Amino acid sequence: MWFDRSRHPDATVRRTKVFTGIAVAYFVWTAVIVSAGFGQQAAEGVTWKRVPNDTPYRYALVYHTAPSFTVTDLQGKSISLDRIRGRVVVMTFFSPTCSSCVEAIDAMNRVLQMFAGENVTFINITFKSPADLYQLFRTKPMDGVVVASQNSVFKSYGIRDLPTHLIIDTSGEIVWAFLGTTPNIGSRIADQINLQLGNAR
Repeated sequence: MWFDRSRHPDATVRRTKVFTGIAVAYFVWTAVIVSAGFGQQAAEGVTWKRVPNDTPYRYALVYHTAPSFTVTDLQGKSISLDRIRGRVVVMTFFSPTCSSCVEAIDAMNRVLQMFAGENVTFINITFKSPADLYQLFRTKPMDGVVVASQNSVFKSYGIRDLPTHLIIDTSGEIVWAFLGTTPNIGSRIADQINLQLGNAR
C-alpha cells in the first residue's frame, strides 16, 4: 500500500526525531571516545597524554618514552631504537597508498639532506609490503631508513592517522608529533630537529 506522508504527518515527525536522536548520540559517543583517548592501543604500561598539535583541529599523542623495537630495513640492515639512543630520531609512519604521505616525501627528503652528517636518524615505517614500496619508489624515491611490514610497531605506537611524524630526543623521549601533513611540514620538522640538536649540545 502506498504510504502518503501528507496523511500521516505524525509518523514523519517521529521518524525525523528518531534519526536526529541517532545522529546526536553518535556524535556524543564519538566525542567521548576521542576525549578519553580510547582506541589508541599503545604499548602496555605506556601512558598517553594529549597535547595540542601545530594545527588547531588536530591532536597529537605524545608520551614520555618511545617504545623500543628492532626491525630490518629494506637493505637487510637491523635497526634498533635502543642502539641509536643518543641520536635525534625522526620517525614517519606512512603508507604508499596514502596521498598525503606521498606528497610529503619530497619535503622529508630535503630535510634529511639538510641534516646530513648531523646526529639525526630518519626512520620511515609502513605496514605495507616491500613489493608495494618498490612500486612507489620507481617514481618517488624515499631517503633514510625504510622499514616495511611493521604492523607491530604501528600497534605499539597506537598509530591511527597517516602520515604521523614523531621526533624522539637523545634520551629516548617523544617530544613532538604531527598528524597529517601541511605545505610547510618540512620546515616545521627542521625547526624541531634544530631545537633538539641545540638542547643536546
